[in-house]
Amino acid sequence: MRVKQNTAVVAAAGLLVAGCFSVDRPEVAGEIATRAGMTALQVNGGAFVLQTFMRLGKPGAPIHVYVEGDGFAWINRSQPSPDPTPTDPTALRLAAADPSPNVVYVARPCQYVRSGGSRRCEEDYWTERRFASEVVESVDEVIGKLKERGGGGLIDLFGFSGGGAVAALTAARRTDVASLRTVAGNLDHVVMNQRAEVSPLIGSLNAADVADKLSAVPQIHFIGGEDNITPSYIAESYKAHARRKDCIAIVPVPGVSHIDGWTERWGSLLKRNLPKC
Repeated sequence: MRVKQNTAVVAAAGLLVAGCFSVDRPEVAGEIATRAGMTALQVNGGAFVLQTFMRLGKPGAPIHVYVEGDGFAWINRSQPSPDPTPTDPTALRLAAADPSPNVVYVARPCQYVRSGGSRRCEEDYWTERRFASEVVESVDEVIGKLKERGGGGLIDLFGFSGGGAVAALTAARRTDVASLRTVAGNLDHVVMNQRAEVSPLIGSLNAADVADKLSAVPQIHFIGGEDNITPSYIAESYKAHARRKDCIAIVPVPGVSHIDGWTERWGSLLKRNLPKC
């Protein structure tokens, strides 16, 4: 059964339709990464080959890992995109703005490698199964390989939109995650879809189900004050699943929507102290 999409989500994606096929999306990403001193590498991770960009300048130091959002997943309410590569990769822009010596960006399955021979690029993996266990396993494996390449070190995980869910689910699989931050994160797609009265994501894991397991990990979940796609109730629902609340901070950011305004604010938001727990 095909997922009936949230009107706001599809409307936001629809604004990009006119120009998405005239934009060289890999070239856009490459330019963003190059300006930030990041190099490209496609990494084999389980069921998928994932596109990454990285700057690993200090072996053994913590690694900031950014997970991309859902990208250009839908053309309209009933038609999935043939290529989920984001037109403007928000998580990559955030990674590029991060001054840390070790920064890694991980795209989601089939983004940037759709025509590059990646395995299992069925549309389910950017629609109903976007948070499937094999997706999380792939991201986890890729992070492990890049951590080894960077000389070890703890992992600070970051995720934008649906990448926030993947980041949380990945954190729950690892023992080396020092912190978790999400930006406009979809941290409880079950509640989100119930409120929107749309079909559930069959075959997807839900970040809220690992909130309690992660409750001792310092976390900040940034919510755009003008975000009508992932409003604050989604992060609040995630937090409600954790018995321990003191490690989880939900931070509204005025004047920011689901997509617009994050890059400009990221330098100051990065400096915000994590909860002490």
